[in-house]
Amino acid sequence: MKDIEKTNLSDEQYRIINGEKVIVSRRKRRRNMSLYYFIAVVFILMALIFLSLTVFFNIKNIDIAGTDLYTNEQIIQIAGISNDDNLFRIDTDQMRTDILNSFPYLEDITIKRKLPSTLKFTAVQAVPMANIQNDDGTFCVISTTGRIVETGVLDKKAGLVTVSGMDLKGRDLGKTYEDKDSMKTTILNQILSEINRLGMKNMNTINLSDRTNIKMKYDGRLDIEIGSSVDLSFKIRYVDAVIKKLSESYQGTLIYHNEASGLSAIPKTAEKTT
Repeated sequence: MKDIEKTNLSDEQYRIINGEKVIVSRRKRRRNMSLYYFIAVVFILMALIFLSLTVFFNIKNIDIAGTDLYTNEQIIQIAGISNDDNLFRIDTDQMRTDILNSFPYLEDITIKRKLPSTLKFTAVQAVPMANIQNDDGTFCVISTTGRIVETGVLDKKAGLVTVSGMDLKGRDLGKTYEDKDSMKTTILNQILSEINRLGMKNMNTINLSDRTNIKMKYDGRLDIEIGSSVDLSFKIRYVDAVIKKLSESYQGTLIYHNEASGLSAIPKTAEKTT
C-alpha cells in the first residue's frame, strides 16, 4: 500500500490565482495586516497632530493674575498673542523673556497652557526695597531681590531706605544691581536681607562710603555705627535688640564695638555736651 504523505496546512490557505490553487502563508498575511494597521495608526496620529496645531486647542481665554501695576492689555500686547492663536504653536519661553524685559516691576511670570483653550499667566510682582543714590544725584530703586525696578529717578522713593557710597556698574531696568566694588554688593545684600527679615522698616539710610566703617540711620533719631562687615548679621541683630529696648523717643548714637564689649548708646544731649 502506498504511503500517504500528510501536510499540515494549519498556517496556510488556498487562493485561486490565474485559475490555479496557490497556497498562501497565513503568517505572511498577518505580517501584511500588521503593516497596514501600523500605517493607519501613524496616519491617524499625524492627522490628530495636524488638527491640534490648526483647529483644536485654539486660545479662547487669557487669564492673568498677580499684578496690579500692569494691565492685562499691556501684558497681552508684549506677549504678542491673541484669541485663536494655537496653544501648542506659541513660544512661552520667548513670551516670558519679552514680558520680564518690558516690565521691570515683575520679578517673574509663569505661563501655563490649560486645555482645551486657556492660557494662564501668573506674575510675581517686585517689592521695592531701597533707593541707591548715584553719583549724578539720581536714584535707582531696587527690589527685595536686587532687581532694578526704576532708574534715573530724580527724587528718592518715599518709605524706602536710601543707600549712599555705591558706584553701580550699570543702571539698566530689570537687571540685578551690582557695584563696581563687588564686596559692597555683598555687604548691601546682607544688610538689606537682615533688616527685611527683622522687620526694621524704619531704617532710613545706609552709608557704604567706607565699608570698614558702615553707618546707618534709624527712624530719623538714631545714628548707628557698626564698623566693618565682619559678623555683619550678628551686629545688625544686636542693634535691633538694643533698639527694641530703648524708648521710642530716645535720640542719639549707637556704636557697636565687638562681641565682648557690646554696644555704646550715646544720648543726643551727651553728644552736644562733648
